[in-house]
Amino acid sequence: MDAINALFSRRSIRAYTDKEISQEDIETILRAAMSAPSAGGGNVCHYIVVKDKDLLKEVLKYHQYAHMLLQANAAIVVVSDPSLEKYPGRWPLNSSASTENMLIAATALGIGSCWVGFYPVEERMNGLRKIFNISDNLIPFAIVSLGYPAENKKPHGELDSSIIHNNKW
Repeated sequence: MDAINALFSRRSIRAYTDKEISQEDIETILRAAMSAPSAGGGNVCHYIVVKDKDLLKEVLKYHQYAHMLLQANAAIVVVSDPSLEKYPGRWPLNSSASTENMLIAATALGIGSCWVGFYPVEERMNGLRKIFNISDNLIPFAIVSLGYPAENKKPHGELDSSIIHNNKW
């Protein structure tokens, strides 16, 4: 799938088949994450690849909307390290771009995904720290659930001219 089609057809998929995701595809998704734009060109993220269903089930104790993790074939926890940023305060932008790149790459590979946000909710972030043994100086930013889609959603991406302004507001 080309990049434009992947962008327009990317949807939050929350139901998955039991088909396994190959290590090659997971590595492609991670390479996409690490290829995201960042302030100053530095990556501030670490990634935890999770296939352990018991660990994914534990996440539900801290995030009531993370139910798709129960069906996911894998998930990637995005952990931000603000000490690695070149420009203070930019790590959330860098982490967001990295997470979005994973979603687009997954779509291009025919894999469904869903961004489950944890930052900036302290209780959720502390829960992930406990589950995945993440140091207190790091920020559990998000989890991306991954699996082959068991649902089909209509693409969106219609052009809404009411929110487009030329030259000035």
